[in-house]
Amino acid sequence: MGNKLLLVRVVPTGGSVLEEYNSDTNKRKLLKQFDFDDRANTGEAIRQITSDENTISLLRLKIESGGKIRMYLDVYDHNMTFLRSVDVSKIPSNSIDSPENELRQGVSNFVASNDYIYYANFSITRFMGKITNNSLHPIMNVNPEFEMASESVKGKFSGLFYQSFNKNNELYLLSYTDGTLKRTTFNVDDERYYIINISKNTKNNLLITMRYKNPDTGEGLAPRLYYVNLSDLDFKRFIPSVPEK
Repeated sequence: MGNKLLLVRVVPTGGSVLEEYNSDTNKRKLLKQFDFDDRANTGEAIRQITSDENTISLLRLKIESGGKIRMYLDVYDHNMTFLRSVDVSKIPSNSIDSPENELRQGVSNFVASNDYIYYANFSITRFMGKITNNSLHPIMNVNPEFEMASESVKGKFSGLFYQSFNKNNELYLLSYTDGTLKRTTFNVDDERYYIINISKNTKNNLLITMRYKNPDTGEGLAPRLYYVNLSDLDFKRFIPSVPEK
């Protein structure tokens, strides 16, 4: 964020802190601290942090005595003035075996831009939605293989997503400005290949990693890398299905 790097650090004695590193002065400053009691398994912790052109957003986990778990999205301006807090505990779990444990998981990817949210944890839960009237609502059905492209620098105006390990090889483009969703497919000469990863740089160049492994025999094809520009892909607007309330 500008000339400042925001860092989340786990405190060995319990809890986590948000720190600011100023690249001009080489100085660090404590911004926020949250305490967590590991023995009692209660307290608060920062799960992830992100920023856009106007705000800083923290994902804050809160576990109360008795095991009640809540997740909040705390929003600040760039001067760390508190703006609002939104309860996002309704993020639906993709787990059938232990859905109550999904909110506890570490968060692998988190974007909050102009009230559009993407959440992915280190387990199997994925979510794409929007905050409306201080409440979180899904804008598209997503599954555990729905991923966001790795970005060298966070996109200001849109996010690129893809369906991994799927023969349809679908890619999605979400506008952070108005919520428009577009979709396309990336198919190659051998239709058995599927996407497992996408990376994107500041010039919208994509590095797409593909592979194929037979689910019965385990035999696979040689992995492939494709280097293309986002503008070369034929995205078309579509209306996604939305989970029932």
